[in-house]
Amino acid sequence: MTARLLVAVVVAACAASACQAIGGSGSLAAEVPIRLCVPDRPAGSVMTIGVTLHNRGSQKATIRRVAWYGTTHLDLTGAVVLSAGAPLIGALPGTPQAAVRSYPATRHDRLTPAAAASVPAGRYRPLLLGTRATAAVGTADGVNIWYEQGGNSFWLHVRTRTILTEHGSC
Repeated sequence: MTARLLVAVVVAACAASACQAIGGSGSLAAEVPIRLCVPDRPAGSVMTIGVTLHNRGSQKATIRRVAWYGTTHLDLTGAVVLSAGAPLIGALPGTPQAAVRSYPATRHDRLTPAAAASVPAGRYRPLLLGTRATAAVGTADGVNIWYEQGGNSFWLHVRTRTILTEHGSC
């Protein structure tokens, strides 16, 4: 399955209510699949998981830290924010930098490390999580995003069951 087809399938699933918009006490929200499973991935390979962030507030939100939570055999290899291009929700093969180059609706020259990236007021930004399973199956219960906005600190706890497996089905 090509990267574009995989993303198209996940985005189509989001349109059919398989996604959720999650907000915390601040104005930053995330649009994510409720469950994302990537079958048939090569052993030890890096996959990029895309989460679209939406700033519903009137001030920019600056990300300070991103981390998976509830993980079993799953490592975060890197996190970047794409400052221009189409929203990315789902999975793409490779590191965030390689995944963006393979997806024609994005501009790979607009990547910012997540720990310093900002989401302007009223705008969307894709958060790309480089992820590697350290066993045949790796899982996470979701992703935590710590950010600042208007002089206050916030924590966004995003529940999205993520599974990377070497097996043919989930």
